[in-house]
Amino acid sequence: MLSMKRLTMMLIGGLAVVAGFQSPANAVVVQPCSTNASAPGLNTITFVPINGGGQTYCQSAFGWSDTWFATSQPATYNQNLDVLSGDNAPGLTFTINNGTVGSGNTPINYNLIGPWLDGGALNSSFIGSNWSVVSDIAVSSNVGISTITDGILTLKITTTVGANGVTEAFQFTNDTTAAISNMMFSDYYNFHANGSLPGDITCPTTTYAAGTVTNTGQSGGGCSPIVANGTMTGSALPIAWDLGLSTDVLKAMATAATNGNYSGFNDSLGPYVGDGAANLVWDLGSLPAGASTDFTITKDFTGVPEPASLALFGTALLGLGFLRRKKAA
Repeated sequence: MLSMKRLTMMLIGGLAVVAGFQSPANAVVVQPCSTNASAPGLNTITFVPINGGGQTYCQSAFGWSDTWFATSQPATYNQNLDVLSGDNAPGLTFTINNGTVGSGNTPINYNLIGPWLDGGALNSSFIGSNWSVVSDIAVSSNVGISTITDGILTLKITTTVGANGVTEAFQFTNDTTAAISNMMFSDYYNFHANGSLPGDITCPTTTYAAGTVTNTGQSGGGCSPIVANGTMTGSALPIAWDLGLSTDVLKAMATAATNGNYSGFNDSLGPYVGDGAANLVWDLGSLPAGASTDFTITKDFTGVPEPASLALFGTALLGLGFLRRKKAA
């Protein structure tokens, strides 16, 4: 008869083999990102998948993403598994030589760095931007790095995808001989814990408290969360924030870019159920000529185990329990 130890090892080995066949990370992964990332007559923006920790985060050189598979890495795009089909994009305004860059005579729509936004439609529209690519996004292992510029600042973006979420490190360098002041950095965030199909986006609840945006997936009533709890926060507390319908938040951002202030922010509707979005704003202060400053954003989540994985795990526990009872007898 087989010993308890040998049976246990065989069981664990069998589970590993089955898990290996089920794991998308062990399969050949082709481009899973949205491919309609251009408007007619304009150059296509490059989206690159960054894989790590059993998930895929698709990003452009501008730090903009509209695709995040938080619990799996499908071989092709799957909207039902996409928790970010509503955009995540950084924005910036600052002052140099007594003129505000990003508003006034050189407006940037919605105060966003990236020149594209899709609003959840996965059909990107050109919205305008002063930023251009110096070094397009390149991926090594689970890290993507790109460099962009607006002719005044150089911005290096380093995105790391881990087991529980995504970290974006932004490094701004002043390339001029004049000091920059009033650097207001923001992040627009639209997250769907139940996926991005029309029925899915009505399921999550978005809230803001203590510097963190929290998105909670819902179960029942046609809702089945793929992420139980998603959050977005920065490496410092924001000075302003806005929460509500995606269209309302974008309007508030556009007003802020035009007026050069965020007086229309901090006016949340409270917890928002459905297609909610948020925008957080951080004051990065002044930046002397030739100097650099860094800021980090973390997007975390608590995944919902797939039913097949739960059943497999339960079978393993039953098997071990049977062996223990048999040995005790």
